[in-house]
Amino acid sequence: MVSIVDHLDSILGVITQSLTITFFVFVMMVIVEAIHILSNGRWEAYFCTHGGFYQYLWAAILGATPGCLGSFAAVTLFQHRMFSLGALVTTMIATSGDEAFVMLYLFPQKAILLTGIMVLIGLLAGYLTDRLRRKDKSDPEETGCDKLILHPYENVRVWRPWQDLSKDWRRLSLIRMVSVVGIILLVIAFANGILGPPEWNWERISFILLGSIVLLIMLVFPEHFIEKHLWEHVIREHLLRIFLWTFGAMLLIHIGLYRLNISEWMQSNPLWLVLSAGLIGVIPESGPHLLFVTLFSKGFIGFIPLLVSSIVQDGHGMLPLLAFSRKRFVQVKAINLLVGLLIGGVWLLTQL
Repeated sequence: MVSIVDHLDSILGVITQSLTITFFVFVMMVIVEAIHILSNGRWEAYFCTHGGFYQYLWAAILGATPGCLGSFAAVTLFQHRMFSLGALVTTMIATSGDEAFVMLYLFPQKAILLTGIMVLIGLLAGYLTDRLRRKDKSDPEETGCDKLILHPYENVRVWRPWQDLSKDWRRLSLIRMVSVVGIILLVIAFANGILGPPEWNWERISFILLGSIVLLIMLVFPEHFIEKHLWEHVIREHLLRIFLWTFGAMLLIHIGLYRLNISEWMQSNPLWLVLSAGLIGVIPESGPHLLFVTLFSKGFIGFIPLLVSSIVQDGHGMLPLLAFSRKRFVQVKAINLLVGLLIGGVWLLTQL
């Protein structure tokens, strides 16, 4: 019989693992955000002079980029009629949103394989979407090709003059101070085995190295990045939600191990597993997909149900499209759901 102490130890373990995953997602998001800012918006100009196959290729690359920045960029390019609907489908099939960071932590090799498969499926689905659909030339969304007006970020450099750095630190903001102290404490926690693996291995070294890179970013990047990108985007919009969804999914599975016998239910109901993976993926939100990520990492579901969920879901990358065109939002979601369920259906037929 499981004692209350055992339950508390298990829940504490779930909290610790959730914090570890959240830290990994946080540092990776900050690094990706910093790289995006350092590009200074120059890459968008490429789409003004290239189309055809390059459009789908770049759409797939944007989708394969972990996090929401790639999908947000694809929606922006679609709004400016520099991406076709098929290219947008390619991005949204290839993306896993913020969950990509979690998968890279839990099962990195299979996460890379999953992304590669989704890129190939996205390229095919995007091309077929544009080939098969009938374009309405009277639709303003289908005419012309507006040149994307760039609004470059401030000129951010990794190495800035000492005068600029000292100016930022003389007017040290509360956000920067709390962020720096927080990341130092977390790096110390990983170095001492309080969080992460208890022994020295490549995971602990990776956590310390990534945390140190983020600390450097916090020290040298200008206040604009700290306030707008680190605080308002990464921390306020993502961090708490990722922790709560991760903790909730792991706690639910932990309870299921003792109470619900979820492993047996999933093995006896593969149809409902595929349908739920597809339908939950329709939700335009980062988080619900983590349930399937966690189930796969624990060995309760196979690769194909995870693939179905990953194809249909796109984090919250599609949310900006709702303000632009609800019609296109529904179309992209419907196409992705169809592709995911087709793959799931083929898999179900092989199980008969």
